[in-house]
Order: sequence, then C-alpha cells, then structure tokens
Amino acid sequence: MKTKKTAAKRFKLSQAGHIMRSKQSLSHLRRNKSKRQLSRSNSTESVNKNYTRKIDVFLPYGGI
Repeated sequence: MKTKKTAAKRFKLSQAGHIMRSKQSLSHLRRNKSKRQLSRSNSTESVNKNYTRKIDVFLPYGGI
C-alpha cells in the first residue's frame, strides 16, 4: 500500500499511538491575532476519534 503524501505532511503519530495534527490560524494575518492566540495555536493536538479510521487508511505505515 502507498502512503498518501499529503496526509503524511499533515499528521504525525505520537509515542502513545495517537494521530496528532497542528492547529489552525498560523498561516496568514498573524499581526491581527493576539500573542495568546498565536502561542496556543502553535502546539499540536490529537485528531478526533471519528476521523482516525479515515486517516489510518491514508497512513498504512504510520506516516513514515
């Protein structure tokens, strides 16, 4: 099976096995956002359980 490269760029696996994604609102219009909003969106969070099966199909080898 092939890995979908677009999904491999967007999602990473944590050591616990959770699929992690980066948060939104960092790409443009950063001057209008507060420092608190920028620092909170700089981290990663786990993907909702409803989407993990769909993403697992795109990453058969864990996003390598």
